[in-house]
Amino acid sequence: MADKYEKTEGLTRRDALRVLGVSAGIALVAPLSGCGSVWQRQPVIPVDAWHKVVCRFCGTGCGMMIGVTDKKVVDVKGDEYAHNRGRLCIKGLMNREILYGEGRALYPMIRKNGKLERATWDEAMDLVATRFREAIEEHGPDSVAFYGSGQLYTQESYTANKLFKAGIGTNNLDGNPRLCMASAVTGYTSSFGKDEPAGCYEDMDYSDCFFITGSNTLECHPILWERMLDRKRSHPDTTLIVVDPRRTFTGMHADLYLPIYPGTDVALYNSMMNEFIHNNFIDGDMVEHYLSFQEGEQKRTFEDLKKHVAQYPAERAAKICGITPRDIQEAAFMFASSKATLSIWTMGLNQQVQGTASNRGVIAMHLLTGHFGRPGATPFSLTGQPNACGGVRDTGSLSHALPGGRMIVNAKHREEMEDLWKVPRG
Repeated sequence: MADKYEKTEGLTRRDALRVLGVSAGIALVAPLSGCGSVWQRQPVIPVDAWHKVVCRFCGTGCGMMIGVTDKKVVDVKGDEYAHNRGRLCIKGLMNREILYGEGRALYPMIRKNGKLERATWDEAMDLVATRFREAIEEHGPDSVAFYGSGQLYTQESYTANKLFKAGIGTNNLDGNPRLCMASAVTGYTSSFGKDEPAGCYEDMDYSDCFFITGSNTLECHPILWERMLDRKRSHPDTTLIVVDPRRTFTGMHADLYLPIYPGTDVALYNSMMNEFIHNNFIDGDMVEHYLSFQEGEQKRTFEDLKKHVAQYPAERAAKICGITPRDIQEAAFMFASSKATLSIWTMGLNQQVQGTASNRGVIAMHLLTGHFGRPGATPFSLTGQPNACGGVRDTGSLSHALPGGRMIVNAKHREEMEDLWKVPRG
């Protein structure tokens, strides 16, 4: 069997060839994906059966097929999912290796007398259940907690959420989207009244301008980057604006690259909105029907925003951001004049002191210019894990939330879920 899975410095010969092929693509600043002319699949090891799985290495969640022979995973390939279209990046290609990596946990271990000892699954689950029951009986339901992630299936997150909130009776349930996506969640909720991006991956097939800010898409979400390149190949007039203090591979492909100082995103967006207003790039119908609202006794209107962004003319914002006034003016023109603009961002925008304000700024630019609610036109945040949105945020598996965009602070929302889960009021 050893000869059948011949290794080359920790990789099979097949994988070594794949990595070399993709590395050559990197040297040419080509897309970091195992697809196209960079890599061609050549069957080396016979596969008895193929099984559908999902890659968990980034937020894209690519469909993948794993090939199994003699109960061992021997090959992987992309599945024809709607979003990755049979492609896998180098991270996806290495999924087979991680199954057999040294140090991988294969069974439960229980600490006894200061040392971890191997245990059966039944022993481990009995111990967890016993400790939970003892803690609840002695200290109440708030003495226990659950911490999940966007790696769980939607059904798993929902079940845990229902168990803790409806069964045990505690809101001590949260997940890692609290750390990575809190700014995006607050930005969407405060702008639209509900969390989640309004777009989808298919919008990339219809966009004429990509505005990438706070995301190194080429290296962190390679399959989505490849999809954007597909659009540029088929529609050469499609433009790419990249905002990033670091000059990444993504920035090297930009039609307009804005290397702003860290933490100056809000100044840039305010200045771009000021340019929209001065150059009449505003969608009047959107402003009139959707962008005025009542906040307590005070009415918020377009005029309030106009006065605020007027404090950021291109000359002043350029000094704040460390770029030129011309850069800001060009970015505003490209963004607004496009038939359909798609903004993409991730942790570079979310995980900073101005994260929520930055999210609101990008969303506001789309609403002002009418780049919203049409194919290819939307503010679209990316996640770091494949089921952070549908699995955690949509199921309400956070301490403040309930399923379907409901909030615990909302009495009506609580009553709806109490009726659905058949639990007493309160």
